[in-house]
Formats: sequence, structure tokens, C-alpha cells
Amino acid sequence: MHRLAQPFQQVTVQRPVAWTSGVYNLGTCQYDEQKIWTLTAKDGLQPGQCGVAGIWVHRVNGDTGVVEDSVEIPQNILSCTFGNSSWGFGAYGAAVDPQNNLWFYVFGQGKIARVDHETLAYEVFNGGSYGITVDSKGRVWDDSPRRFDYQTKTWANVIGNIPGNGGSGVAEDLEGRIWSATTGGVGWVNSDTMVVGDIIPLPGNNIYRGIAVDVDGFIWAIQLGGNAAYRIDPDTYETAFYDGLNAPYTYSDMSGGQISQVICPQ
Repeated sequence: MHRLAQPFQQVTVQRPVAWTSGVYNLGTCQYDEQKIWTLTAKDGLQPGQCGVAGIWVHRVNGDTGVVEDSVEIPQNILSCTFGNSSWGFGAYGAAVDPQNNLWFYVFGQGKIARVDHETLAYEVFNGGSYGITVDSKGRVWDDSPRRFDYQTKTWANVIGNIPGNGGSGVAEDLEGRIWSATTGGVGWVNSDTMVVGDIIPLPGNNIYRGIAVDVDGFIWAIQLGGNAAYRIDPDTYETAFYDGLNAPYTYSDMSGGQISQVICPQ
């Protein structure tokens, strides 16, 4: 572990940000000491890119913003770059499991990594995709969607057909279903049986890259580069349409609903 080993002013790329639950205070009925996980890298050709300098994981105080702990993952263990090139986008998506461990995916490497909340020890696994989430049982999902088993270190594919449409978000609803973007809409998978459920079509053949579940259980789908967002009732599939957005680009937990999987796992 390296404390404050890489100050933020030296980085050229920082994307993932994810909250931990903190410690539950029985006296106040609130959570204290919440932390933020984030990842950085440096030496890119321009802002937003990284070079062959590895990846840094930081744990930040959620109240003060002070970087409390940092750990380096060297380039030869988990490359920050795109394929074998000398530049890349680095860590792209991240999520926290119920034990507050960090999981993240590296763009262009086809790998995910886990960082232990207590020890900061890291592990790297093959597989993974653009979008990433952790369900209420602590299982990691990518946007294929596929489920990763940490005990066996293997991926499980869904049973049925849920055609993908490029890198997109993935999220668990309050009923334990995994929602993912598909061609011209969204669909869901039973998180235990891996069986594909329903596909809900949305207007046009747009890429609905942003997929999230809000704290009330509604599913949100955001067009890539468009001006529209759709809210889907998880029970009736009734949709409400909102416009006026300005070319949004999101593929992760833009609703903040993921915190319920950390604080209140089923």
C-alpha cells in the first residue's frame, strides 16, 4: 500500500467513482465514515488518456475529499492502455459490492479487477465488458450480460437471447432482475436462473447506453447522443418520455440507486 503516492494533480485520466456504505451508527441510525473509490492514471497523450504507467486505485474520505489510501497496479499486471498500444482510456466502469470491495473494468483490456476494502490487495480476472454492476448478492455482472462467480473465477452466460447493442449500462432492479440495453430497447435477466425475461422495445433503433434503476425501482434508459430519457415501470412496462437532454453520454449508475445494493443487500 502507498499512502498519497500519486497526487491527483499528476493524473491525466480519472473516470470511475463509487461510494462505499460506511459504518452503521446504531445511535444515529445513519452511516458514518463513507469512502469513495476512484481510479486514475497518467502520462496520456492528452487529457482523458493514460500511457504505459499502470493504474492507481484511491480510497477517498467521503466527507473531506482527502485521499486516505492509494495502491498501484503496475502496467505489466493490468495495463492501462488500449490493447498493446501506448495509450488508452484506463479503468472505465466500477462498482462496489456489499463488503465495500471495489470491482472495475479496464477499457480495451477485456479484464476486470477486484480491490479488497480492508487490505487493498488486488486481483485481476479475464473477461468483462464496458458496463459493470454488482447485484444485491455480491455477484458481478457485465453488460453482455454475464455473471461472474468469484469463488470459481468463471463467467456464466444467460439462457435465451438478449442481443446487445454495444457498450452499455447494466443494473439490478428491486426484484433482483438484471436490466441491460438491447437492440432498440432494454431487457432483463433473472439474476439467479440466468434465464432471459422480457424485452421492452423503445422508439427507434437508438443505442440506449445509459441503464439505471432509481431508488423507487423505476428503470431508466438514456439515448446515446440524443435528447431523450425513458422511465420504465418495472411491473407494467409503461414508459414515460422526457426530452430536452443535450447529447448525454452515460453508461453507469446515473440515478444513484446502486447504493441500495451496498447498504441494504437482500
